[in-house]
Amino acid sequence: MNMSSVSILEYFGDKKYPVLVTIGFFLVTTYVSLFYHNFWTIFDQDGLIYLSGGQQIIAGAGENVSFPNAGPGGPVFFALFESVLKDGLLVTKLISIFSGTGIVFLSYLVFKNIFTTKIALVGQLFIAFNPWLGILSISSVNDLFPILSSIFSLYFITKKDIKLIDIIFSGAVLGIGFMFRFQPAIFLLAIIVFLIILKKKPKFKISAIGLLLVFFILCCSPMLL
Repeated sequence: MNMSSVSILEYFGDKKYPVLVTIGFFLVTTYVSLFYHNFWTIFDQDGLIYLSGGQQIIAGAGENVSFPNAGPGGPVFFALFESVLKDGLLVTKLISIFSGTGIVFLSYLVFKNIFTTKIALVGQLFIAFNPWLGILSISSVNDLFPILSSIFSLYFITKKDIKLIDIIFSGAVLGIGFMFRFQPAIFLLAIIVFLIILKKKPKFKISAIGLLLVFFILCCSPMLL
């Protein structure tokens, strides 16, 4: 290992092993996705439907476009990204790869907020070696980004000393994920219940729930409109 690699690992400190796990997951899924699974399959039909539907919306012909259990935010994002790279399959795969990689890293941070560093690392390894996460990360689907946003929201909520700024970030990322699929709404309800039972002053609870809902609605308002 050269000196530059050592300095990078020293920079990350106790996060060097989670970072290595994350990088390993990214490299493996990228290699498999781009070199062995580089074609549309029946399993990838959701991604193709979202991509074509987003293209219709951008073209102004989206009145009759609908998506199963999903809003138009993800499809429009897919279509905009595709207009830059000119390769719909590559676009959907890159979104899945980066979303899966983000889930692996953020899972460590969430576990660390709740447990010790060693338990967090073990939990991250369970996430990284989960076969379903690996399959979805190499596939052209619309599932992983809303999961990533939901886990990201949990990172702010699971902090030992939650501040209102954490609530704002949590609501914002859930709202963005809600535009891709509707599952983040379940996390929104769970966080509201958590805030109600949290050992904080009633004033803080009311402010936190209000900010959570306001920023959730603001960030998903383009879809609602």
